[in-house]
Amino acid sequence: MHVQIDNDKLRRERETRLSGSHINIASLCGTRNSSSTRIARNSIIDSHNNTLPPLSPQSNNNSSSSSLGTSDSGETKPKFPLTPSEYERQEIDKFPEIWYLGLDSCKVNAKPGTSLNSGYDDDNGSYNKVIHDHICYRYEILEVIGKGSFGQVIRALDHKTNQHVAIKIIRNKKRFHHQALVEVRILDELRKRDADGSHNVIHMLDYFYFRNHLCISFELMR
Repeated sequence: MHVQIDNDKLRRERETRLSGSHINIASLCGTRNSSSTRIARNSIIDSHNNTLPPLSPQSNNNSSSSSLGTSDSGETKPKFPLTPSEYERQEIDKFPEIWYLGLDSCKVNAKPGTSLNSGYDDDNGSYNKVIHDHICYRYEILEVIGKGSFGQVIRALDHKTNQHVAIKIIRNKKRFHHQALVEVRILDELRKRDADGSHNVIHMLDYFYFRNHLCISFELMR
């Protein structure tokens, strides 16, 4: 599907999300056919469902790259693109809610169908995190706060709730994925048994897939 981005509307949407408002992607993207603007459901998992969904499908377009410099008129160009990448313009259709786009970040130049998860992974299967880019079009990556054999943990801002959370991003390797599924089931059981938060157990908030990575969000411990 060919998507045209209205840059003026995009800037207005960026301003509204800073105040905690929900971004209306249908008003952001113009298409040839109104029926094609309908956004399909993504793979975010119901927090009370133990069954994990299949991996989200990948897009088929390359992402755009950013550049530094000045125009012929001497006007300074933006350091980073102020529109979603070509990859994201296709991917974004899979998400029913868009809260954050990470437009001020230096996005990965993803090439669908290429090695290393289209460019989103390193040689070890870890997700290539970019500060101020998004996770699942909802969470803003702020910093890496932990590393382990399973993956890495980031501190992120949830633009839906305006709360800081910790997100564990599991490495994109089968054996780590299978072990993480066991962890998710245990965390879900602990959450159910400690509904009132009286047992001093860290609570899992949600779990979901993003770009072939299982992600687990937690309350951020102070």
